[in-house]
Amino acid sequence: MAKTTIFISSTFADLSGTRKAVGDDLRRAGHAPVLFEDGSLSYDSRAPLEVSGYEQVKRSQILVLIIGRRYGSSAADPTNTLTRGDYISITRKEYQTAREAGIPIFTFVLKDLERDAEAYVAHGRKRQYDSVNDVQVLELIDEIRRERRNNPIFYFETAEQISDQLRTQLSGIIRRSVEDMLAREHKIPINCFKLYWYRVDRSGARAARGGRGLTIEELSDSTGLPPSFLKRIETRKRVEDDPISPN
Repeated sequence: MAKTTIFISSTFADLSGTRKAVGDDLRRAGHAPVLFEDGSLSYDSRAPLEVSGYEQVKRSQILVLIIGRRYGSSAADPTNTLTRGDYISITRKEYQTAREAGIPIFTFVLKDLERDAEAYVAHGRKRQYDSVNDVQVLELIDEIRRERRNNPIFYFETAEQISDQLRTQLSGIIRRSVEDMLAREHKIPINCFKLYWYRVDRSGARAARGGRGLTIEELSDSTGLPPSFLKRIETRKRVEDDPISPN
């Protein structure tokens, strides 16, 4: 049975215990967590170690981002432009890679950072923040918060709280996937060209009908599609630009 690949992204020195606990819980639940420290990450000898992590993020189905007090090491990236001593950390690059790939992201932030994270929204770099070793931690949280979608942020005190929330979120993903699958099974493929032909054809078998095609009502009786839906199709120039439902 295929397992859901879940990449766990965070700094290591301050969150190693949390990473292990969350990874163990996901594994017990039947998923496939990816953590570099347990050997579940496949490395490419031709590239820097962290690049293998970015490639694995792209192959994963979900990214779990855990943010603590530390910002982390600089990413070995030629686009990693330094400004005021700032840089993109490996963890931040993993997050950005997941966002660019359109992968669902669940962000968990240490509860002790919540007050400073809120203060940063109001004051930016105009004040000092004691909860983190680098203000860029708060900037990353704010970057996530300002996204229009795929940006849920949960504050945590224990690894168990992360695991509990992930169970809820993963259940929601499964439920929506099933609902989408069932909805696709009930969709009716419609060949609009054929419908148009039956409406206007005046040759062959249509000659027996006095040289006319089917009326909207007759076509509705033959296909089971509502007359209002068929009328909407006929007035469309490009159906694929604005899909419509027969319901």
